[in-house]
Amino acid sequence: MTEIDITTLNPDLWDYVTNDQVLGWRVVHPFLNLSVSDPAEIATANRAYTSRSKALEAAITNEDWHSFVFIHERYQRFHALMQVIEVYNYDDPRGLWPLIGDVWIDTESSFRYRTEWIKLWSRQCASKHRVMTKDERKALAALPRTVNVWRGVSHLDFLQGLSWTTDRDKAIWFAKRGPSSGYLASGTIRRNEVLAYFDGRNESEIVALPESIRGISIEQIVGRHRSAAAA
Repeated sequence: MTEIDITTLNPDLWDYVTNDQVLGWRVVHPFLNLSVSDPAEIATANRAYTSRSKALEAAITNEDWHSFVFIHERYQRFHALMQVIEVYNYDDPRGLWPLIGDVWIDTESSFRYRTEWIKLWSRQCASKHRVMTKDERKALAALPRTVNVWRGVSHLDFLQGLSWTTDRDKAIWFAKRGPSSGYLASGTIRRNEVLAYFDGRNESEIVALPESIRGISIEQIVGRHRSAAAA
């Protein structure tokens, strides 16, 4: 691959340059992920870094923690959320729980930080319901006292997650995403043990601590949306 002149890149970004066999030269930074394979792209990256650095400083000054978190690249947003809580000591439940909800919904794989998420969701707070919208709170209240839930995963190691759904077909879709067999878990949860209900991604998602799911059974699902078979 063609070499790049790293000295033309902002020095703050030098330690974040990677050379991928497919994507080429890139800056992979907590709030910047851009190609830098030619001088024009390097200039773009420099401008973006300067702009986002200023935006981050403004967010800290204004205590705009939502902007602070979402300036970061997606893979860094959970870390940014924990920084808001642990470094900047943000604990206003009226703003914190909606932010937690936004980060949760935005996260592609909550299982990666399962232990940390469990600690976060286990916090006792009278305003935790603010993690949901008013419509989501109404939808949760309308569920039966005992709720049937499902979870679709690509590997059995992932069954002990916090994200379930009341939509069996959606869980099957998740189970089929891999190239080979996945797994569909089913169980029940008491409505009053549900931590949150989210429907913004049409997933009818139930957030629950693993120990709250009862009577779990598992079936194997053939990958790539082909067919299902009992395990």
